[in-house]
Amino acid sequence: MPAFLRGVRNARPNLRVDELQPLAVSGDGAEALRDAFSELPRDRISGARKALHYLQHCGSADTLVASARRHLARSGRQFHGYKFTDAVLENHREMAPGAWRDRIPSASMAYFTGPATAPSPVSRKALQLPGQAQPGGALGAVRDTGASPKVRGHEMERKTVVSLLPLVCGLLVFPIQGHAAESADPRPANLVEWASGESAERLSRSSHKTDFFALSNHFISQDNSIFCGPVSSAIVLNALRLGKREGLPRDRRSIAEDEMAWLWQGADPFYEKYTPNNVLNEGTKTRLEVLGKPILIDGEPKSDFGLQLHQLAQVLRSHGAKVVARVVDDGADAAAVRRELAANLATGDDFVLVNYARRSLGQPGGGHISPLGAYDERSDSFLIMDVNPNRAPWVWVGSDDLIAAMRTFDTVENRGYLLVSEAE
Repeated sequence: MPAFLRGVRNARPNLRVDELQPLAVSGDGAEALRDAFSELPRDRISGARKALHYLQHCGSADTLVASARRHLARSGRQFHGYKFTDAVLENHREMAPGAWRDRIPSASMAYFTGPATAPSPVSRKALQLPGQAQPGGALGAVRDTGASPKVRGHEMERKTVVSLLPLVCGLLVFPIQGHAAESADPRPANLVEWASGESAERLSRSSHKTDFFALSNHFISQDNSIFCGPVSSAIVLNALRLGKREGLPRDRRSIAEDEMAWLWQGADPFYEKYTPNNVLNEGTKTRLEVLGKPILIDGEPKSDFGLQLHQLAQVLRSHGAKVVARVVDDGADAAAVRRELAANLATGDDFVLVNYARRSLGQPGGGHISPLGAYDERSDSFLIMDVNPNRAPWVWVGSDDLIAAMRTFDTVENRGYLLVSEAE
């Protein structure tokens, strides 16, 4: 580590891990990963901030570090860089879930190489060497023939390149497992997709699916990567109230003001219903705050994308709904959680919203919110009606896996679930 610090002393950014704020990356999956590295090494602070947003909302640390290794193989010039990258990943894996876990690899991005760094001489030569093989050996025999120091220096340089050839070529030419996982299907075996025959059997035999039909009738999906909370809130509020009471809010954004001029005089074509655009109000986070405008967290202004569990409860309560919030911390009884969720799904006029970490289920992405639709006792699995089909389909997930995905840290506390019903 001292050798590494000497090597980066001139490039060391003015960066504090505890003050690092996320900077939104563009796109999803591999596109988001590329954007996370796009600032390196020109703007190391922005690179670290984008990495934090990527880990919180888009992908896993393994994928991020695998891509860092790929860039390092192409552009790295010191062995200390390889050692540092491995140390970052090892430290991240050993850390318990918490506020620091994503900040460590994110801040470390300030020392990674990026696409703007020119390829190193070793990587250039390594990719040229396979075509220069000599008879009698893969790359010819290298012997000390008493040549001049200059010639011997070239021989030693060639030996170094040859020794690094398998590593560098492997990293540059062949996909890295973590990097390839960004575009490959990462779901583990215990996730059953909605469109499968097994899924149909589970729903058919389930005796805990009352919520499914009401939610299906009012289901909408996200049109951006951040609004899973507002979308889920709109679905549940419509399932509770649409067609049952009057005076619901109207969302007038679907027809522009200049387009209204073509309608009949006095026209008001907008229906009363909840939408992702009108569930946020003066009693909740603002739209801009959901999109990243800083709010006070622990007395400091910080960006807080999306909705945390207690903020989601605040949205629903602001519309008069009764909300029971359950934080799934380390002391939560998994059996009690399972029973409470299943019981809710078997009764009408109450619903469950789950706040969980996608990557705990083997899915790409960070924290997410969606409603539960059903529980199958035989397979002990819940149906997540995912509100972001651009990223993942509806899936059946084992109860233990779902609870583990909720027992993950999000900004100030663990994730969990909400039980939502009409106020008495």
